[in-house]
Amino acid sequence: MTSNSDRIFKSLMAMLALAYSAVALASDESLRKAQEMLNVGQPAQALEILSPIEPQLAGNSRFDYLFGLALLETGHTGKAIFALQRTVNNDPSFAAARLDLARAYFVEENLVEARFHLLIIRDENPPPAARREIRNLLARIDSRAQPGKNRYQSYVQIAAGFDSNANAATETSTFLGFLLDPESRETDSPYTSYLLGGEIERPFERGLIWTTRADLGQKNYPDASFVNTTLGSIRSRIRKVGDTIQYSGGLMGYRLNTDGELNSQGISLEGDYEHKLNRKTYFGVLGKLTMIRFADNQDVRDVDQFLIGSTISRVFGASGLGNTGATVLLGRDNARLSSSKYSRYIAGLQVFVAWNFNSNVRFQTMVGVSRSEYDDIFFPQQVNNDRRDTLSQITLRMSWKVSRHWLLNYYYSHQKNHSNVEIFGFDRDVAGLSLRRFWR
Repeated sequence: MTSNSDRIFKSLMAMLALAYSAVALASDESLRKAQEMLNVGQPAQALEILSPIEPQLAGNSRFDYLFGLALLETGHTGKAIFALQRTVNNDPSFAAARLDLARAYFVEENLVEARFHLLIIRDENPPPAARREIRNLLARIDSRAQPGKNRYQSYVQIAAGFDSNANAATETSTFLGFLLDPESRETDSPYTSYLLGGEIERPFERGLIWTTRADLGQKNYPDASFVNTTLGSIRSRIRKVGDTIQYSGGLMGYRLNTDGELNSQGISLEGDYEHKLNRKTYFGVLGKLTMIRFADNQDVRDVDQFLIGSTISRVFGASGLGNTGATVLLGRDNARLSSSKYSRYIAGLQVFVAWNFNSNVRFQTMVGVSRSEYDDIFFPQQVNNDRRDTLSQITLRMSWKVSRHWLLNYYYSHQKNHSNVEIFGFDRDVAGLSLRRFWR
């Protein structure tokens, strides 16, 4: 005989099943009505139907697509990207959702992402109507780079944080029997910084684009004012971007003042080349020649530096939301003065990973190690060998595009320099928050 508790349990299950079926039928009816509204060109009405059921159905591919399309057609492109991205993540073969995602990125002027998704669809042999739409969007993207049509951007940034070793110095208080002055020892301090910058971009014929960017920044350390810095830089490059190949080259110059006086200045000739091996894998090479000149009282540190490198990277995730790769660097510093001990060989490796949580939030991390082998002995009283340094570093960065004109960044870095000459070893942790405002 069936017990009372069994009957109650079965009754409850039946009631829950009926309730679930009722919710499912109601949801299906809402999606059907929203689809009808979109079909007759009434996205606002579709959005009114879909918005109340978002908490229950977000993550359902059909809902996400209709919701994203309704948001896109009513001008809510940021939210539309998030919904359409979920759709593509769940079903990478959903070409219509990917095409509308590309449209949303285009409206947001994220032309790189728009082109990326359009090329994926184009390579999958879409139907004629879709091919026409893809060609039109790609042509509109290319039209943004019309010869003679300049694009301008300016920005201002403020930041604050903490640096555990603002002068990148040793923690030891004595060296070779001498007491080090405070400016030669590890000093922690909070900091504030300010940055002004601008960029101009001018396209030419045959897909060439000239870009010049200039920055001027000030960084202040209340507890270590002797390392307050002012940095100005300018970079001018010519680049060519294609579907599978990208290369660029140009000049970069900088001047660094410390505590109001010249610390160093330099000028670089630099170039890079990147080739898209397949839909997800990229290979690149880079080269850089820099003349670095210090203030007169530090001219023993003047060097000519040459660096070459190679990068392999790969996008991952259903819609290429992630990016990972590694860079190998080799180089040489040649001291300008024959009496200088600062000539060295450099070798380094960097491994990086980045992930876009959505169109507005991006996480990046990099782990690197570099080895410097100097040509000379620095302090034979302590170490009767040529100086050897190994610098390891990890950085974390979270970027949030609050709106089209505002970008919020959180940054953390840890550095540790091992050296066979004690005075050159150090540990350093830097954490900070910055807010940047753009004008275009």
